This record gives sequence, C-alpha cells and structure tokens, in this order.
Amino acid sequence: MEFKAVITSGVSLAILLSYIYIITSIDKYESSDLPAFKKPIESKQIHTRRIKNSEKQFKNTLDNKNQWSIPQQRLEINTALKTRHRGVFYLKVNKAGSCTLQAMFNKYADKHNQIVGMPCSNSGGERHLVGWPEPFKPEYLIPLSKNYTYWEHLNEHIKYSSKIKQVMAPGSVFVASIREPLSHFFSYYNFYNMEKTYEGYLKEPNKFKYFLDNIKTMPHLELIHHMPPSNPIAQCFGIKQEEQYNITAIQEKINEIEKEFDLVILAEFMDESLILLTECSDLTIEDIVILKNANVRNIKKSKPVLTPTEYENLIQWNLADSMIYNHFNKTLWEKIDNFGRHKMAIKILELDMAKSIKQKECDSVQRKPNLTRIEDLKIKHDCMIPRLNYIGADKYFRNKMTEKGIYDIEKAQKTCKYPPNKHGE
Repeated sequence: MEFKAVITSGVSLAILLSYIYIITSIDKYESSDLPAFKKPIESKQIHTRRIKNSEKQFKNTLDNKNQWSIPQQRLEINTALKTRHRGVFYLKVNKAGSCTLQAMFNKYADKHNQIVGMPCSNSGGERHLVGWPEPFKPEYLIPLSKNYTYWEHLNEHIKYSSKIKQVMAPGSVFVASIREPLSHFFSYYNFYNMEKTYEGYLKEPNKFKYFLDNIKTMPHLELIHHMPPSNPIAQCFGIKQEEQYNITAIQEKINEIEKEFDLVILAEFMDESLILLTECSDLTIEDIVILKNANVRNIKKSKPVLTPTEYENLIQWNLADSMIYNHFNKTLWEKIDNFGRHKMAIKILELDMAKSIKQKECDSVQRKPNLTRIEDLKIKHDCMIPRLNYIGADKYFRNKMTEKGIYDIEKAQKTCKYPPNKHGE
C-alpha cells in the first residue's frame, strides 16, 4: 500500500511540474508579435511535455466551459437558438490548411446533424466549387425543402459575398484561414502547376525563381479551375481582380473581413487559432481535434531561399494577400494576448491530450473486426468522417441531406445548372 501511495504521489508531482513547466517556460508566449512578412517562428505547439497516466482524469474534465467565461454575445445567441448548435461558414481558401479544416468542420456538422450546403453550379472535377469564379449566389447551392430556411454549414470552395450572410442560420460563425505569403504562394504555384501555365515564359534551372526575377514581364494567366495567378486569398474573400493592387480597395476589403468574420485562422499557428475558435463558436476541444485525413497530400517541396529582390517581387505580385496576412497576423496575437498566453498554453496541452485520446480510439476500432457494440460503431463513424477525401465527403453529405428530406430535389431539377439525381449526387 505504501509503495502504491508513493507511485501515486510521484505521478501527481509529475503532473504538477508539467503544468508549471508549461506556464513558465514557453518562449513563444513571452515574445512580442511577429514582424510583418517575416518567416514565422516555428511553433513549439506546447506539447513537448506530455502528462502520462492522466488521460482518464483529462477526459472527464475535457473542455470545462466554466473554467473561463464565454462571450456574452455567444450566450445570447445560444439562448435564442436553444438546442441548436451555431452554424459555421468556413471560407475554404486554397492552400491555407483548407482541406484539414474542412475535414474538421465536416465532423462537427455531422455530429450535430447540421444542414450542410452543397453546390450544383459546376460539374465533373469542378463540382466542389460553388459557382467559382463568380461571387456567391444562393442558386449555386442545392435548394432546401420548404421545411427549412437556412443552411447551418457551408465549407466548400467559394468566392465570398455578403449574400452568404442572408442564407446562413442566424448566429452562424464565420471563419477563414490564411497563410504566410512565401509559403502560401510557393505551395499554390506548385499545386496549380503554374510552371505549365507559364511554360512559354520561364527558363531553367529554377523556374520559380525565374518567375520572381522577371515578374514585371509576367502576364496574369488564368490557372486550372479558373484560379487566379496572383492574390488567391484576397480573391477568395471577394476582392475584384482589377482592384487587387489598389491600396484603398484592399484596405476596405480588410475592414470588411474584420467586420464580417469572427476569426481568421493562421495556418502557421493552427492550434492557437483553433483554441480561439472554441471561444467564439460552439466547437469544443474534442471538436477541434485534427487527425490525418485523406484530403492532405504528403508531397512536400522545400521552400527556396529568395534574394531580397525576389521576396519583394513576390510580395508585390501578391500585394493584397500580403496586406491581409500582415493585418490578421497582428490581430491574432492581439486575440491571444486578450485570451491570456498562460491560459493558451494550458488549453493547447489539453488539445494535445485530446488528440492522443482520439487517435487511440480510432486505432482501436480500426483493429477490431466485425464491430457490434453501438459505442464502437459510433467511434468508427466519428473517425471515418474526417478521413474522407473531398469526393467521399461530398457524396456522404449529399446523400444524408437528401435522405432526410432537407434538399428539394424536384426544385433542384429546375433551378440547378447541374441538377443532382434522386440521391443528391
């Protein structure tokens, strides 16, 4: 008995010391804001110290909302909506953690049986685009049946328009994600195969650097899926192509984003951003757990080292994107400061533990053949949703919404440019 008591005491001491370590030794949370357009400091993510033997205790107290206050506005909206969870509009910005976040939001929408919007304005390989490259219009989505008025969840590729506010459920949270200019544009350049589009303008040995060195002579050519070659973030937010280098128009767009979006996530600081998301939405720590999913490609290319001139050229080519990133990089750290950096460190530790628990649950049911327990089947389903690729998720939600009578398929046959079949596909 004495031996067990010593062990228990030792574990408790280890837990206490780990929390003290988190609170007192995280360099990032004691540093000043990141300077504009500089390479982000590698995020330590505050999970270098894991607490052992505490998963059971953690799971019982996961995401205790009484620990810190919830914004008054959120309380008022929740009271008005009663049992419904607040809707989510996620602006799926290309190459800014969008597939990862889309999978996370899909899991949340499925968990709470939310009304999910699906496009019917494009066909084939572009079916997941909501009217792109045109700004959003309600008719770009499969219409709802007469028993429903609003969508509660929308996270497909879309060009933002204020009209989205009109069709989302009252109190819905508006979220977007962006990424540091160099890493974002380099990823975007490779993903949309800009070398092929610009093959007549580029030379070896490094075509990306040649593009930047000669950027003043480069025309603005449309990429595959009608994607723009410059300022893709700003254009997802709805800025007009002819205004992407107009400082006044860009600042007006930034002001609009600040007003209409509850949170702009920075891909470089994903965990910190997601913790803030739990404060302005109904998502919990469990909801923001992200595991590997089929949407994310494992192909990685090292970012090139740019000369000062090349970097300046990249910033000027993506001026609107750079200004947007600079602004929301600053505001993110203001939000973190308001939230409390020590509090953030503890919440990220909780998130790390939640990831560990969910990973073990998913691995456990994956190894079990012929599942029969309802609890195991539920876990398997919850683990399956975020692992679907975008085609699988698209099919799943189209079928689910149609089978529940949420979509008006007969009306869709008349109003949709590419009408779905009787299963919503």
